[in-house]
Amino acid sequence: MHLDALGYDIRGETQNISAVGTYCAIDRPLPEMTRLMLALKLPSGPVTCEGTVVRSQADPDNTDRHHVAIFFSDISKTAQTKLSEFLSA
Repeated sequence: MHLDALGYDIRGETQNISAVGTYCAIDRPLPEMTRLMLALKLPSGPVTCEGTVVRSQADPDNTDRHHVAIFFSDISKTAQTKLSEFLSA
């Protein structure tokens, strides 16, 4: 994930993904409504899109971990097709 406004990258571990968004664990808090660029690593190759954080919460069991739900707010048709093929496999 890349945050243009803050100028840094964040690595996350996807825990759930759908055609419209993802839920993942990251190493720092992100406020809700934060916009960011995502690069999802799929077996068929990377998918890039823009996302918006719609939920953000600290992990009660690990203070260095945060959970975020991200809505894919801008995703190309090609990326959407690649993601849909991955999800249906």
